Amino acid sequence: MHAGEQLKIAVTASDSKHAIITFVAIHLPEGAVIENIFDSELQLPKAVITWTPTIADEDLNETIVLKAVANSSYGKKSGSVTKTISVTVLPPAIPQILPVDVIVKSNAIVNARYVEKKDKLEISGQVIWEKTSTISERKALILAESVVISDASTHAQLGTAKVDVYGNWQLSIAQSQDSLASSIDASFHGKSVTKVVTVK
Repeated sequence: MHAGEQLKIAVTASDSKHAIITFVAIHLPEGAVIENIFDSELQLPKAVITWTPTIADEDLNETIVLKAVANSSYGKKSGSVTKTISVTVLPPAIPQILPVDVIVKSNAIVNARYVEKKDKLEISGQVIWEKTSTISERKALILAESVVISDASTHAQLGTAKVDVYGNWQLSIAQSQDSLASSIDASFHGKSVTKVVTVK
């Protein structure tokens, strides 16, 4: 296990004479806790050991010895065969780092205007590719994704536009002036941009 992670071990035992069973642990690491409980679902006595090693415990090798002790109504005690559990503390786990986007640098809306004579919202934009991206990477991405245009105020989707390998995209949307969005969002591959709509 890694330092900083919680170790949780649960064990159960039964006795044919229905004696009260208590679990004891030998060589518990510093900070470890053992709790004796009764599992109502299994209808058995149960012990739960919990321990969270710190960085100071790194490279520590521990052997925990467990034993179930039955206490009869006559005061007689009998123990089970011991069970050993070996634990090695490894360095803290390195969190997974998500890869940096190496294909798309940014997305921009070049033009967003409403042409009254046509009752159309005309939008064009430009995806800026990372210089290190290849043509094949760009083609694969534009086949899988489109620019999503939405109303910046209501977030209602207005349409989608395909991107070419040079990053250019455009869209013409039939729309009445009464329902015209005052500003729009354009999102592509996690890169979003907002622009105010002008009326021509």
